Amino acid sequence: MDWHRLDRDKTNDMINSVKSAAESSLFSPVTSEAKCARLPFYSNHLLYRLTNFSSMPTFTMDFIGDGDKYLYLDGSDFPIKEINIANGLQLNEDNVIPYLNFYFFNVRTEDGDILILRNAEEGLSIDLYDDERRENLYVEPDDFRIEQDPTSGAFVVHAPLYYLGGLVDAKIVVTAEGKVTVVPIKMLTGGMQ
Repeated sequence: MDWHRLDRDKTNDMINSVKSAAESSLFSPVTSEAKCARLPFYSNHLLYRLTNFSSMPTFTMDFIGDGDKYLYLDGSDFPIKEINIANGLQLNEDNVIPYLNFYFFNVRTEDGDILILRNAEEGLSIDLYDDERRENLYVEPDDFRIEQDPTSGAFVVHAPLYYLGGLVDAKIVVTAEGKVTVVPIKMLTGGMQ
């Protein structure tokens, strides 16, 4: 992800905007860093990361925002739905995979961790706690297929996933509003289908 560090004034403005009375000591401009990254499926909102370097271990919170208002990415799909409704999700064939990577990294489902894999072999050695790999929006499978329903605008992506603790070939449906549904098709084992 291509991060851009905010200057001291913008960092201070962000901290003042996101902190509540209960969290007033979590972040300060002296001990914290704010940075942002562009998301290819939103035109007016960025991904913001606020990190407190004075705590051990360091403490980080992610937000989606427009520079004035920020929604905390709390692990639910609520903040993403809010932005999708308010700002309008702009999905196309080029950014549906980055959207899914972003969604799976930021939304914790009852199905557990979900990760789009480059291939089945990667699934045998993937480190689910490697945040650098997990937050890379541009990881694409070696072999995948994207279709778009001309009536609904929904995208259907066929790709290998780490899903429900195993490797599956899956159909992932993304509606025009950004709702994601995973349908496992078959189990994969180490590159053998």
